[in-house]
Amino acid sequence: MADYECLEEFEEATPLQKRFCSQLSVEEYEQSAADSTEEALAQLIAHLDTNPQAYHKILQAKKDEEIGVFSYIKVHNTQTGTL
Repeated sequence: MADYECLEEFEEATPLQKRFCSQLSVEEYEQSAADSTEEALAQLIAHLDTNPQAYHKILQAKKDEEIGVFSYIKVHNTQTGTL
């Protein structure tokens, strides 16, 4: 005989008290996306206002990125003989 007990009947499933998701309409989804974006941008602006070094670090990285692109274009054009 097996070491487990075989039950003949089971309790009925208990309905959930909370719903964690629901289907949204397109309008609700777009509004939610716009609200989330606006909130995230406000948080970013507040962070940059209180941490100016972060702002300057981002600007420097952007400048370095642009310099890299222009260097690539210059080298590429020199190699191919185009302007």
